[in-house]
Amino acid sequence: MTQIFFSLDQSVGIQKLCCHTNDISNIVIAKIRGLLDRHFERVIFPGEKFLFKANDNCELEISQQTNAGIIQDFIPCEQLQVVTPKNQS
Repeated sequence: MTQIFFSLDQSVGIQKLCCHTNDISNIVIAKIRGLLDRHFERVIFPGEKFLFKANDNCELEISQQTNAGIIQDFIPCEQLQVVTPKNQS
């Protein structure tokens, strides 16, 4: 299943389509950091793709519970941008 989130705030500049796939066997919590005056948090199940729009200055925080505690990973949204191939002539 794919979850899609599009920010409704058009005043924050150019937002680009981003994608993160939960490729581990645990449920994770995704937070988009850097959205002005907004807080966004979503549960992503194993194998799910998460599509969202964000600015380059935002980052995706991924948190997962392990036996050793909570592990967090921070990924710049510019690394998660969906790139569509140009038509070859």
